[in-house]
Amino acid sequence: MKDKIMMIVFVLILGTILATTLVGVDTFTEPMISKNEKIKELSTILNTFGIEFTDETIEKAFSDNIETIEYAEMAVYKNTAGDIAFPFEGSGFQGPIIGVTVMDADGKTIKAVGIKSQVETPGLGSRITEKQFLDSFIGKQFDPELILVGAGKSAKNTDVDGITGATMSSIALIKVINDDYKIFISSSKGD
Repeated sequence: MKDKIMMIVFVLILGTILATTLVGVDTFTEPMISKNEKIKELSTILNTFGIEFTDETIEKAFSDNIETIEYAEMAVYKNTAGDIAFPFEGSGFQGPIIGVTVMDADGKTIKAVGIKSQVETPGLGSRITEKQFLDSFIGKQFDPELILVGAGKSAKNTDVDGITGATMSSIALIKVINDDYKIFISSSKGD
């Protein structure tokens, strides 16, 4: 009986030490994690706008070139040329897809799409982050929304070529962008 009590006391003491250590590590690393997330967000926005920066100049590059406009349902970004970017976030095939879409000042024509994070299947769904696929959005228009078509079958200014082998991830990305575009339009009109 004494051995069982000693074992329980040992487990409780060890559990308390380990839990305290984990809480301490979490508390210590939380500011660094938050800073890195902010840098990732700023770099995605700046890269999608095509603005050059370094790790040392990222915050200055953002403040000098980008204005943040707060709407009721989302924050959008405007560069000095008048282009507007809206963030998108939603469910991909495997998990969340987070990024930003840069539009001409007309609010319909896409200039660039950037992805901040995704957890799609490596080598398949993760191909939605490849430059060739993201570049296929350039010049496309929401009229009223983007439409995913088979690879190489884009015929209209609303059509985006899908990726063979990553169809579900492509569909999910188009849906996320279309859904958040509707929120962007609704917010910017004050609806």
